[in-house]
Amino acid sequence: MNNTQPRLPALEAEFFHKSVEKRDRELQEKIEAAKREVEAEARAEAEKAKAAETIALTDVEKSLVEKDKAEAEAREAEASAKV
Repeated sequence: MNNTQPRLPALEAEFFHKSVEKRDRELQEKIEAAKREVEAEARAEAEKAKAAETIALTDVEKSLVEKDKAEAEAREAEASAKV
């Protein structure tokens, strides 16, 4: 039994190779587009996380300022009461 496949005629072989090359290019373009989309989503998530971190730090700073202000007012009230 002969297990070899017959060779395609030259024009059919050329058509087949061009079709495979076109399919490969299209798949590669889809892969690249998906990669760009994932990277863009990752950048957006990172920016969102950074913004949330900035907001949290700002809130901490505000509360520290308010705490310092309250402590200063308490010290002033205590000093006034002593006089």
